[in-house]
Amino acid sequence: METHFIEEEEEEEEEEEEEEEEEEVEEEEEEEEQQQQQQQQQQQQQKQQ
Repeated sequence: METHFIEEEEEEEEEEEEEEEEEEVEEEEEEEEQQQQQQQQQQQQQKQQ
């Protein structure tokens, strides 16, 4: 029984780590999107000039 508990705890820790990694990835994706939008805006401005 004791080993079963240890396994569950390890699984929970792994899940938490995965969630943190996912959050980091989401933040990076958001930053990339913002950069892309900025680039698009710059391109539009250049076209107008």
